[in-house]
Amino acid sequence: MRRTDTGTRGFGVQQLLLEQNPNIVFELDKELMIIGINASGVSFFQTEKNELLGKSIAEYTTRGCLEKLNNAILNDEIHTSGCELTLVSKSKGPKVFLSELHAVKDNGAQRFFIFCKDIIQRQSESDDTEKEEVIRKNLRRQEILSEISLAINTLDSFENNIQHAIEIIGKFTDVSSVYIFEDDESGETTNNTFEWCNKGVEAQIEELQDIPYEIIPSWKKILKEDGLVFSQNIFELPEDLIAILEPQHILSIIVLPLYFQNTFKGFIGFDECTNNRQWTRSDIELLKTVSNMISNSFQRRAAEQSLLLSEKKNRAIIESIPDIIFHFDSEGNFLSYSSSNEDDLIFPAKDFMNKNLADLFPEEFAVHMKVAIRECIADGRFSTEYKLNVDDRENDYEARFIKMNENEVMCIIRDVSERKEHEKQLRMALEKAEQANLSKSLFLANVSHEIRTPLNAIMGFSEVLIDKVEQPLYKSQLRTIMNSGKTLLHLINDILDLSKIEAGKIEIENEPMRLESVVHEIKQVYHQKVEEKNLVIETKIDDNVPLFLALDEVRIHQILFNLVGNAVKFTEKGFIKVHVKGKTTRDQKLVNLTIEVKDTGIGIPEAQQEHIFESFTQQSGQSTRKYGGTGLGLAITKKIVEKFNGSVTVESSVGKGSVFTVYIPDIEIIREDPEALNEVDPEIGNLVFEPARIMIVDDVEYNISLLKNLTAQEEFEYITASSGEKALEILKYEIPDIIFMDLRMTGITGYQTTEILKKNPKFNHIPIIAFTASAMTTSLPAIKALFDGYLRKPVNKKQVYFFLKKHLDYSVKVNLPEEKVAESKDRQLSDECKQKLPQMIRRLEAEAMPQWLNIKDELIIFEIQDFVKKVKSIVEAYPCEIMKNYTRVLKESIDGFEVDAIEKHIASFPGELALIKEILRENNIEIS
Repeated sequence: MRRTDTGTRGFGVQQLLLEQNPNIVFELDKELMIIGINASGVSFFQTEKNELLGKSIAEYTTRGCLEKLNNAILNDEIHTSGCELTLVSKSKGPKVFLSELHAVKDNGAQRFFIFCKDIIQRQSESDDTEKEEVIRKNLRRQEILSEISLAINTLDSFENNIQHAIEIIGKFTDVSSVYIFEDDESGETTNNTFEWCNKGVEAQIEELQDIPYEIIPSWKKILKEDGLVFSQNIFELPEDLIAILEPQHILSIIVLPLYFQNTFKGFIGFDECTNNRQWTRSDIELLKTVSNMISNSFQRRAAEQSLLLSEKKNRAIIESIPDIIFHFDSEGNFLSYSSSNEDDLIFPAKDFMNKNLADLFPEEFAVHMKVAIRECIADGRFSTEYKLNVDDRENDYEARFIKMNENEVMCIIRDVSERKEHEKQLRMALEKAEQANLSKSLFLANVSHEIRTPLNAIMGFSEVLIDKVEQPLYKSQLRTIMNSGKTLLHLINDILDLSKIEAGKIEIENEPMRLESVVHEIKQVYHQKVEEKNLVIETKIDDNVPLFLALDEVRIHQILFNLVGNAVKFTEKGFIKVHVKGKTTRDQKLVNLTIEVKDTGIGIPEAQQEHIFESFTQQSGQSTRKYGGTGLGLAITKKIVEKFNGSVTVESSVGKGSVFTVYIPDIEIIREDPEALNEVDPEIGNLVFEPARIMIVDDVEYNISLLKNLTAQEEFEYITASSGEKALEILKYEIPDIIFMDLRMTGITGYQTTEILKKNPKFNHIPIIAFTASAMTTSLPAIKALFDGYLRKPVNKKQVYFFLKKHLDYSVKVNLPEEKVAESKDRQLSDECKQKLPQMIRRLEAEAMPQWLNIKDELIIFEIQDFVKKVKSIVEAYPCEIMKNYTRVLKESIDGFEVDAIEKHIASFPGELALIKEILRENNIEIS
């Protein structure tokens, strides 16, 4: 704490500091009573200013800090550096500040000013650079894990999925090779089954087959005991390992075990042949995660193979059941027989040939069979079942009678005892299947929860970070992560939607939406694939389509995602066009919507067009390896459209392309003025909320952290609880303005906690928003009935702010657009710039304009990059800021692969030149 004497003349200055300083400022008398405090101090203590005045500073600091303060004043100590001072707020608790003490004399009386600066804020400023690098690395690792997860979970062949996965991690780590070995059944030998090699590295998979562990005894021992074989220099490894690694020119290595159901089944390795690589802890943890993901994939394949083998065995058993054929006359006499195995006959042939049924069997059975013979002769066919005791055991038989002539029949008898037993087992299996179906629903809900919960963190924190990072490249990478997350989410939703379709439980939730935004988003999703294939994607929305409609935005997005995705997938050259049309109904309150997705792709044969909307159906002859896909997209699309009471049709010609048409009737038109709606839903960054207390109840810490980051504003105070029980205990003393409640928690669930709160008059006015990762909709009506709204993970800022705006008071601040600010600055020219600007405009027209004319229609990235370099080289040769903003923004758009932005800025180049000429005219400067 530093003490200074300023004298009476400085008192006015100190008063100004007291009122305007952004730090906390106290004014104390010699008894250390508070006689003044600024707005920052009042905000920290969250109480009225009058309640602070006249009280001792001792009530708001610790005993140790109070002693330091007394000593500084009494001993007239002066320190050159600040001391730590702890301030205690009843609502926020203790917090440490850096403090400075100033003494002032006023008419002989001495007063003291204490300035307190947030110590955490000061420390954080020095960490920005380091955090930025950590963020970049973590984002890339998250992206790689997402790519690998997608690779091994697609419906392509297992071999292709694993090969793709090791290629992804190989390219990311830039190792020499990645390989997988699988052990044989004995576990004594191992085989190289998958391999990826970097450029210049020779494949060795053919040579590395049937490798006995006995020649490398240390290998499996180290993997089992240490969990990995790891060395930055292989000559530090045991001799038996050096002997097998050195001939392969391996310098450093990481090998991780693969366990299937807790049994060692092989390993995955990463070799470096060019240098003694220094593996980091982050590298090792990433590779461990990848090995676990691949182990799970192998286990899933083993389960599928076991199921196929079991089905094959059951089929062979059923097909091997033998039949016995008898020839009867109309009186029931045996005339002949046929059997593949005479041991199957109840009696030897000599005992029943030329005898009557009544001679061999009990009367009741003989009469039953004779009636069957007469019925067959009368009707041509007859079948019956009966039981018969054989070898003291009651067997079941099936008899099928076929008329041969008016006096003879053929009877095919099959011992169906096994079938009856099998049917019994089937009935039991059916009961189990029904139970399994229920379990499947629970499983899907749990899987959805387990996938969506980490996906919620990936997508949510990416959205938080994209608002915090400034570098365009990082923003582009974050957008890639978010788009990858959305793709994974679409995959999850497809699988879950199929289950919902089978159960007839697809839900349509119509809310006001802007169709134009969805169409634009779909175009953005596919622009990279379109660019890679040198295609053109065009969108058009007719003027008669209302700006705002009542539709289920998620389902409309899903329809367009599937249709446009198919168009991009099956089109190698040409274009994809999305055309939205509208036709208002007679009452003017509803509109019939037509969405056409047209492509110039491979087309669909007419005979197959009626089948493409069936589940798991793909075009006959279509290459799964080339085109991929599950065969679910169009089936799901059809079911969703039918839920809207609409239809989807296709017109197609092989080799020319296809047109998919979605028709949705009677859509409600939202009549609000778009400008008014924009005021209700402004940019989130311009919302200023009134002070409010937000309670978050969730047993997953990063879910709490995510919600706090998504809603972060100075006006918000957060109350958190990790269980329903803790929430109820806290609510005895705290009253929040809104509650976000996770549904699935241990102990008291979110449902039970909310029911208790809604029944209590003290809390039933508080809006409670359900927060869940479950994707099944069977409980949706219960959620809607109990809660004031719900958020389904992964959530984004827009969804969260929808409920904050709905339930909390806020205002909107208006900012001048950056373009206007830049344009205003551009018009302010220095004298030197005024002299040089005509020459610059002449060069731009002579050198850059011809290049622009060549690139403006094709929009080829490398040509645009050359154009930017040309414009930049001309502009930077002159002492003028004008046009520099144009080149900067265009370059950022290229770095971020923002196709729409690139197209917009390229098209605006002549306008930029026209603006310069206008500025010259305003400054009375002629262009010679």
